[in-house]
Amino acid sequence: MWYGTEKLDSRTLGFLALLTAYAYMLLFDYSDEGITYTDYFIIAWMASFFVDESKQHIVSIIRRKWKSYASDWWNRLDWLSMIVYSSGMLLKLWQGPQFRDASKVLLVAAFILLSIRILNLCCMSAILGPKLVMIREMFRDTFSFMIIMTVIMMCYNISFYARLYPNSEFSWQQMEKIIQNGYWMLFGELNLDGDTLSEPDCTFNRTVYESSEYLQRCPTPLGVQLMPYLKAFYGLIAVILLLNLLIAMYREIDLTEVDRITMLQRQLDTNSKKQEKQNDKNDRRNQKLSKIAKSKENEEEFTEDEEDEIVLSSSSSDEDDSESRSMTSDEEFKSKNILEAIHRIYTGNMH
Repeated sequence: MWYGTEKLDSRTLGFLALLTAYAYMLLFDYSDEGITYTDYFIIAWMASFFVDESKQHIVSIIRRKWKSYASDWWNRLDWLSMIVYSSGMLLKLWQGPQFRDASKVLLVAAFILLSIRILNLCCMSAILGPKLVMIREMFRDTFSFMIIMTVIMMCYNISFYARLYPNSEFSWQQMEKIIQNGYWMLFGELNLDGDTLSEPDCTFNRTVYESSEYLQRCPTPLGVQLMPYLKAFYGLIAVILLLNLLIAMYREIDLTEVDRITMLQRQLDTNSKKQEKQNDKNDRRNQKLSKIAKSKENEEEFTEDEEDEIVLSSSSSDEDDSESRSMTSDEEFKSKNILEAIHRIYTGNMH
């Protein structure tokens, strides 16, 4: 199973090409005599599909995740579509009209399953994904609702047909007629005049209406009188009450999913706002830390400059002291020489 994305990738385009070729084969290129070029393309694609699913199955067993793989309905749908298609192609190779008819039915069923597989490509879409979740929840409620609907419909069908046509002959065609009456009423097909026939448009003779394809059986007079009221009661319960209940259930699912999506969106917005605030705080703290680091660097540079100035001042003071000392020594030397010269002159005059 692969999960769909909002953009078209090569696998999505390949799957759409498969469905296009499959539809072309069913509509325009289906041959009872053998396999066509379109069939070869579909077989090659289904073989690659089988290899991919087998690889995923083996990997799930190695990683000990086979339960999660088997519990995924999309994986079940993939294997079911491959099995149905393989069965249809095998029956197509056999001779006989019954095998050909079964092959057509199975190939059409495989196309339906593969078409449903497109919905998985929309699971990750922000627009179509919630709709698929709502449809899934609606199907669950519909199955539970159909139990109630089936009980009421079978009660009406059996009561309706037993009063109009008692002691009928058992056959699958007769069972189909019994079920159809109440079923099509759910979609607005009331058929008010179909069960009120009278002679000569119908007959009570069992031999005649069983052997004739055009002359129907006449309903009983009591059934003709009672059935309009029973049909009205069934329409009130099934068409008005239960169908509106089903619509209300769908509406509740819609509102529930909308509320859940709104709550999740609010949580995402709140988390994004918190993340933005946290990022702003981090940026401000980083700026403060950078400023502190720069101020410390400036202080260190300033202290280094002061130390250099102190060293320079101390060196200059030492040089001045040495110069002053050298000057005093020179002056003392000069004064000493002058005194010696004066002494020499004075001693020479005395002699």
